[in-house]
Amino acid sequence: MKYLIAQKRLEKGVLSFSLAGGYSSNLADYQVGGVDAIGQQAKILDIRPVLHYQNGAWFATAQFAYNYKFDPVPNATNASLKVGKATATYYFDFWYENMYTSGGFDYKGTPAPPSFRELGVSYHKVGGTFYKPLGQRFGSYLSAAYVLSGRNIGQGPIVNIGFVFKNL
Repeated sequence: MKYLIAQKRLEKGVLSFSLAGGYSSNLADYQVGGVDAIGQQAKILDIRPVLHYQNGAWFATAQFAYNYKFDPVPNATNASLKVGKATATYYFDFWYENMYTSGGFDYKGTPAPPSFRELGVSYHKVGGTFYKPLGQRFGSYLSAAYVLSGRNIGQGPIVNIGFVFKNL
């Protein structure tokens, strides 16, 4: 959910401030330990202020979040900055994201973690997205990211390719 709190027209562009919040949870009871683990089955309440500036098709967005995670997953803070351009014929953005978790266990630390759900995950990540509409109802995107550094996270490249269907 997102609520627009204030919007101000400037000489060049529009500046807006919103407050967003949400809840996320796993949909499947997947493995949380070992080489096949895909996550921590974290249940998260997310609260974030959002500052957005737009000048024509160009935009910049800054966000900060507090992620309350239900036990045993440790809480985290998250911040990101995104700049890009959105037109009728294409969209692109570049972004930086930082997540910081204080506490939690380290994967190969001492003492050993009781479970992967109790690992503290932190990282610095950069990336970008390119989206192209393919008619009124369809589109395709390519996104890439790179984990620069972090704690209890794999460092390296991430690539996503997707197809979008718009239900008008």
